[in-house]
Amino acid sequence: LMAILGGGVVAGTMGITFFYNAIAGGNLSVVLPIAFCLTPVIGVVIGLSFLGERVVPLQVLGILLTVAGAGLTVYFKQ
Repeated sequence: LMAILGGGVVAGTMGITFFYNAIAGGNLSVVLPIAFCLTPVIGVVIGLSFLGERVVPLQVLGILLTVAGAGLTVYFKQ
């Protein structure tokens, strides 16, 4: 239980620290799409890599659309 709680605190602290550093050092219109749109994609990639999760074709389509949407948002904001 302590490892789960401690890991959550450490991971949460690191995530917030990286997020605030990205906001401070980058353009907000670029940082936010990357941070918030790609968070579920990163979760899926971690699930595939470390937990052996399976992805169905509809989920792959969703991942591709999410990455494309974030990329287009960043591209047209610059």
